[in-house]
Formats: sequence, structure tokens, C-alpha cells
Amino acid sequence: MVAGPDPYEHDPNDAWWRPGWTAQNHTFIAPDAEPPPTPFPVDIPMVNIVATYMDDEGNPATGRLLIRPNARYTDTASGATILPRVRSYRIQHGRLDISLPSSDSDALDAPFTYTVREAVIGGRQFAINVPSALSGTGPVKLHTLKMSDAEIIPIDTMPPTYGWQVPTSG
Repeated sequence: MVAGPDPYEHDPNDAWWRPGWTAQNHTFIAPDAEPPPTPFPVDIPMVNIVATYMDDEGNPATGRLLIRPNARYTDTASGATILPRVRSYRIQHGRLDISLPSSDSDALDAPFTYTVREAVIGGRQFAINVPSALSGTGPVKLHTLKMSDAEIIPIDTMPPTYGWQVPTSG
């Protein structure tokens, strides 16, 4: 028999013997000194937006809306830059009920628009403007926010490009 330490007697302060400890477990590592940024700037007002979708037989339609800001925007108070991305919103029982950040708030460095794509049968693609004046006034109908084609701010050419954007030939 070889003499040595008894494997059943160990130092209780050794992390190796702690239940659930692995080299990948970061609970024993000190957190960063600086906390992460807040999830979303609170000084940009949110607007409640609703819509109703029915099929041609009068039944509630199902589907999704794909909504993307057409530009990066910056919260002037915190200096946070918000990067645009396509968000998918589900139409449940023919009803859409979402909140979007206003696109013309005084807290922004510049106004922007949103591109909306209806992923439903017979869906359309259009741009909307979400005025901060509508914040807190109750639900606003989505299609009342629709802009004329002359007012649409084009989607930035920054990556990533999405499959439903038609690239310009140049």
C-alpha cells in the first residue's frame, strides 16, 4: 500500500471539493467593477400601439409583424447608442398590442422612422413614425402612424442586412 493523503479527507476550503464547482463556474470569480448598462434608456417615452387583423371570413388572423428602426439613435441624456434590429411581434387572436420607443423624442439626437413588415397573408411593408406626443395617451392604431412614401427615411446600409430588404444595385 502506498502512503499519501486520504482521498476521503480533504481541505473544506479547496474549491475542487465544493459541490457543483468546475473550472468554468464563474461564481467564484469577482464581478466586474463597473455594472452593465441599463436595458433601455428610460427618458425615451414608450407608445402603446395596437392593431386588429382578420381574415376574409371574419376570423382572427395569426402571424407576426417585423419591425425595425431605420437608423441608429442615441439617447442624449445617457449617451447610449441604440442599434437597430428586427424585432418580431406576434399577432395573437387577431390582435397586436405592443410598445415602441417614440421616434421623435427630445431625448434623441435625431428623429428616425420604423419599417414594418406584416408577415400575414396579404401583408404589406410600410414605414411608420411614432410621435412622442402619443405617449401615455392610450393605445394608438398602427395604421394611423403610416407615413407617405415621400417621408420615409431609408434603412441604413449598415450590417446586418435582412432577407426581406431588397439590396440596391449600384
